[in-house]
Amino acid sequence: MSAKQRRRSKSEDSESYAYEEESSDSTPPPSIEKPTKKQNAKDKETKSQEKTENKRYDPSQRQTLPPSDIIQFDLPQFKYPKLNDVIISPREGQKFVISKLIEDAKPGTTINIPSGTYSDVLYINKPLKILANGNVKLIGTSDKPAITVAADGVSFRGFEITQRKTEEDAEAAMLIKSGSVLLLDCSIKSDTCPSICVSKDSVANVNGCRFISKSAPNVLTLDNSCCTFELCNFQGSTANGLVFRDNSQTKLTRCTIQGFTKSGILSCGHSSFISEKCRITACSQNGVESCSDKTITLIDSSIEGCGMNGISLYGLASLRITGCTIEGCTLAGLEAREGSAARLSENVFSHCGNPSTLFAFEQATIDSHADKIVSTDILGICCADNSSVMMRSAVLQDIHGRGVLVSDNATLTLNDTRIERTDKTGVTVCHGGSLVLADSYVLNSCELGILVNDCHSAQLVNTHVDGSALSGLEINGVQTGFSIDQCNFTRCRQCGIVIIDSSVELSLCNAMSNRYSGFEVRSSKVSLKRCRADKNASGGICARGGSAMTVDTCSVMENGQVGASLENKSNITFKSTTIENNKHLGIAVELESFVTLKSCLVTKHSCVAMQVEGKDSRAFVDRTKFVSNDVAVLAVMNGRVAAKGATFDSNNMHIELRDKAKMKASGSEFISAAEKAGINICSNCVATFDDCTVSKNKNVGIACEGEIQMTMCRVNDNGLGAFLYGKSSGSITQTKFANNKKCAVYLQQGKVKITKNIIEGHELYGIKIEEKADADVDGNEFKRNSQDINRE
Repeated sequence: MSAKQRRRSKSEDSESYAYEEESSDSTPPPSIEKPTKKQNAKDKETKSQEKTENKRYDPSQRQTLPPSDIIQFDLPQFKYPKLNDVIISPREGQKFVISKLIEDAKPGTTINIPSGTYSDVLYINKPLKILANGNVKLIGTSDKPAITVAADGVSFRGFEITQRKTEEDAEAAMLIKSGSVLLLDCSIKSDTCPSICVSKDSVANVNGCRFISKSAPNVLTLDNSCCTFELCNFQGSTANGLVFRDNSQTKLTRCTIQGFTKSGILSCGHSSFISEKCRITACSQNGVESCSDKTITLIDSSIEGCGMNGISLYGLASLRITGCTIEGCTLAGLEAREGSAARLSENVFSHCGNPSTLFAFEQATIDSHADKIVSTDILGICCADNSSVMMRSAVLQDIHGRGVLVSDNATLTLNDTRIERTDKTGVTVCHGGSLVLADSYVLNSCELGILVNDCHSAQLVNTHVDGSALSGLEINGVQTGFSIDQCNFTRCRQCGIVIIDSSVELSLCNAMSNRYSGFEVRSSKVSLKRCRADKNASGGICARGGSAMTVDTCSVMENGQVGASLENKSNITFKSTTIENNKHLGIAVELESFVTLKSCLVTKHSCVAMQVEGKDSRAFVDRTKFVSNDVAVLAVMNGRVAAKGATFDSNNMHIELRDKAKMKASGSEFISAAEKAGINICSNCVATFDDCTVSKNKNVGIACEGEIQMTMCRVNDNGLGAFLYGKSSGSITQTKFANNKKCAVYLQQGKVKITKNIIEGHELYGIKIEEKADADVDGNEFKRNSQDINRE
């Protein structure tokens, strides 16, 4: 993404930039020896070795994060020398040699150069002020720099400097060998060498200049030099744009860097730089590349349209970046590796992301605050290979792939982060990665909201997952180190949470308004505490494949099909949980599963509150209330139910046993059935009641066609106490029947032993026995019945 190029000019008085007076003594020029080809080759070899050393990666080392506050350089500024009154101003057309004028000038002299093209080599070893009056072109054609500065207090303004290619390359078009220089409104071009090279503790202040080179960097800083560039334009070459090395310090302000075949800026060795309000665009490799162990800083800058990464860090590099825009880079917006560290704040990354917009691996560390990643490809954030990424108040939006991936022993922490509209899964943790996700939102993912697969550890706190095209959260193969607290999983097109082959604890979590189940648990061990599984279109909780669950102080309400279902030898223990108003079934137990209800409330089901189906499917009801359901408990096909201290109140039917089902109840109450029978025991079923109360049921307290064993119970105030019919069998002993409207026991058919009971206060009969029935009624105590025993 290239931008419109700008050329800035400054007025005549702009030379007052960083003005300070200082006296300076003239020093004789040092001798300059022409470098041989052998020396040049040696220099290149040294540079190559240094570059190789910078790229070495030692896994035992890790860079520390730069400080939170931006640390500005205290760079020395150009100091004007004390100028004399001498002004040299050759007339246009007058024959003169610039180098001769410089050689003859006294320190502090001002030299005005008229318009023209000059082929010369300038060596400046004294403070001079050299001004171009008009269009002044200086062309260097030797193997020496067109301009060499070796003194303090040298300033140029308005020159166009060109270094032509020669047999032996010059060190640079302009070489700041020592001292300090001020460049104003100059243009420096080179073919095969850097446009400007600053070395040996030199100081360069450059303002409003333009740099162009063909096959070398525009700028090379070395040897503890200090440079400032403001309002400058750096244009492309087949090399890196600006190269900073050897403990140099550089500040770039409102500059444009564009069109380099390699990286826009390369910082290596122990160099550091600050880029403020700069623009880096259309570089074929990286916008910024650093392997320096000193901190580089980018402030309010932009990096656009780079062929590789916006920023690439390696070799213990350190980065501080704030308020920047990184856009349209083919690979990552920021790549950090080899132990490097970066601190980010309030940046925007867009249209990057192959493989990831933010990519940390090989022990890199990234700390991010209020950054935004939008409209990126493949992956928003990737944290891998022992790296660590912490993000606070971040936004990831419109990601054309996964939002976040953490793997391979890396750690990712997301606080107050919003991940929205990802084409694939919002957050993925796998292969030993670790995740902390807190106070965050994962919204409208086109696959899963969050996937946790074979992680080292994961912690989800106060996170909201909404509108995922698949499930909100899938946990797979996690046995330790996983916890979820105060999270919501809502409006997902499949399940709220899916847990597979894992061991997980969840507290204060809500899985609500999902299209399938709220909690889908397969072959896992799961604890839910103070959670909600409400208003899901299919079910609240589904346990399959031998899962074991504890559901404590939760609610399972208003689900479209079933509140909780258990399949394939699964086990759920509900404690102090409310199961209410689920459309078809409150609880479904089948395929050898087992449910326990302790101190729960099961209420307002228009069909069946709990159904237990199949051989070895069992339910244990302990101090639990079934209230205002159509059928409270239905056991079928060898299902088993046990109740202890339970209360069945105001249901249309409390218990129904079918198809060889069995029930044992002790210390329980069955009261106020509105219609039908309070308890219905069908043929081939067995029910045992010990110390139970069957009371105030509108029609029949107990209807039995199967086997009944009742001991020390209370059956009172029903329409009819017990109705025994068909092939009924069993015994009723030591039970008190009182004030049932029709009779205490009506034995229509079957063979039942009714002995040692108290039967009192019945309007018609105490016991009515039909002709086809066989009853043993010895030892009963009758009181205040219209007729104690009636036989027909």
